[in-house]
Amino acid sequence: MDFEICDVEYTVVLADDFSVAEITPELIFTATRDQTLVASVNIDHLEMIPSFRVAARAGNNRVMIRSFRIFNPRIRQPEDPEGVKIYALELQLASSVDCFKSHSKELTITPSGAGPT
Repeated sequence: MDFEICDVEYTVVLADDFSVAEITPELIFTATRDQTLVASVNIDHLEMIPSFRVAARAGNNRVMIRSFRIFNPRIRQPEDPEGVKIYALELQLASSVDCFKSHSKELTITPSGAGPT
């Protein structure tokens, strides 16, 4: 495999009235050679960002991905159980149709913005 997804980090900016959450993912991956990859971002199996190209250099890479918004987001409250999964964030990265990787992560929105990542 020419690349490996290490992690997906994210930041959340929540509107003061909790009506909109702006999510900015950051993709962390390694590549064995310089190449162009294709990535996409899904939340709960819904495409949030259409496929886009990522320039990868041999070695470690960090790519900030375009922000997207969730309107009327589900917000984890302090009294909610710790194991409650709010959203499933999935990032897919591909070098060809038959060579792709997927990375899933819990996306939690709390009244203060981002939850644990």
